[in-house]
Amino acid sequence: MTEQSTDDQLIAAIQACDTKATVIITGVKRDGGIGSCFLRGDKLIWISSPILPGHFYGTGDLFAALLGGYLNFEMNFESAVKRAVFGTYEAVVQTNHRPTSDRKYGLDLTKTLYDVARFTLGQNREEV
Repeated sequence: MTEQSTDDQLIAAIQACDTKATVIITGVKRDGGIGSCFLRGDKLIWISSPILPGHFYGTGDLFAALLGGYLNFEMNFESAVKRAVFGTYEAVVQTNHRPTSDRKYGLDLTKTLYDVARFTLGQNREEV
């Protein structure tokens, strides 16, 4: 997929996976944002955050961990994806405040882990 991928191309790529599982395409750049998309029925659902310039190591791993964790708490799929996108974005924002040379050490997870801890302790369970 490229930044110029159309909805039809994204839908075709997801459908080509030929699986019963829900397929998510991550790292899709559109309209000044970056995010993930998946199919709900025949409709493409797009969830994004603002894009920040640069390369941030570990965003895919963090997204996958957050998504798996939220789904483990039986959150509905779209809400879990939204929280995973937002949590990843928060880590990128925090990391973006650090010198560029420090980015090779990974993401600053301080804010994201705080939010996850509040969620798992039941202090912030409302769905987004």
